[in-house]
Amino acid sequence: MMLPIGAWGLGQACMQARTWADAGMPAKTMIVNVRENSFQRGDFLEALFAVLNSNGLDPGSLELGPNRNCALEPSRAHSFILKSLRDKGVMVSV
Repeated sequence: MMLPIGAWGLGQACMQARTWADAGMPAKTMIVNVRENSFQRGDFLEALFAVLNSNGLDPGSLELGPNRNCALEPSRAHSFILKSLRDKGVMVSV
């Protein structure tokens, strides 16, 4: 159940950022916490960038905060995902 809720939360954050931008508010960075199991989805990167694209948001407008387990004990797959996010402009905070 956590994966659908996490995807929903990311989508809601991006829709809110788009709403604020359309209302003429200054650009803000949306910070979204991400659970470790979200990174285990094979389509995590594609889904994340699809949400950004569908809302017309620049990747730099999003900051992801991986949970403690992912940040302290990253697997090779997690490291790849985190590097890919940074390379495409998504901020990652630990």
